[in-house]
Amino acid sequence: MNVCQVVFSTARPEYLSRALASQRHLIWPEGYNVHKILFDDFPHNRDDNQIRSLAQAFGYTEVHLHLRNESLGATWRECWGLLKERNYDFVFTQEDDVMILEPINMLCLVCALKWHDGISQMRLARQAWYPGEPEPCSKPDDDLAFYDLRIEKNDSCVYFSPMASLYRGEVLQIDFAGWYRCHYNNEPALAAANPNEGLLGKALLEGWGQTARIVKNVHGGPLVHHMGNYTQGRILLPHEPSAERWLYRNPERRYCSKTGQPYA
Repeated sequence: MNVCQVVFSTARPEYLSRALASQRHLIWPEGYNVHKILFDDFPHNRDDNQIRSLAQAFGYTEVHLHLRNESLGATWRECWGLLKERNYDFVFTQEDDVMILEPINMLCLVCALKWHDGISQMRLARQAWYPGEPEPCSKPDDDLAFYDLRIEKNDSCVYFSPMASLYRGEVLQIDFAGWYRCHYNNEPALAAANPNEGLLGKALLEGWGQTARIVKNVHGGPLVHHMGNYTQGRILLPHEPSAERWLYRNPERRYCSKTGQPYA
């Protein structure tokens, strides 16, 4: 099996170093060929040598450092454009401010994806982050006990998240822009947008009947810890749906990732 392990970064080495170190907990089966790629999309005041050295220290042999801040969606499009030509069976994507908490037998996630065509991705559960959000927990009536993990059977997880998730390589071959042009031809902005978790999740649900599954530890708790108290860089571009939510931001400043307010 050929696997690509991808990290999306925005020049936050204090987070990135811990995120990469925590990937020792990703236990891939013997014989799996794992190629590691890092994309950094925040050139403002970035120490290129520091980011490249960090990545290479943890086995990332391919490092893409953007010369300008493109946005998360544009980076995602670039990534998938590269990957779809390389015949990967599975892709694991992680953001630079997410720390994996305990060993995970990745064969379990692979088997779950092979077992059920209705699963778009296996998403590692994080702790509660936003106000009012519940903590992950054991749900005996809604969880599937799978090896040493618990998988939520709830079909409401329509977002396709890059935070920490595994998905099939076939998704790279889907023409999402073409699908939106065909099914939402009265909303051209959808086809023109870069990938994001909402647009991808909506297409996979409506076009392929797929939803994400949340994967928890054996006790029902989180498998990853979101560290990122601040965010920086573009998320959406002006022509993309819902971009007005983000246009107030100066992409070279830091913002609180919970409230959206300037981060001191």
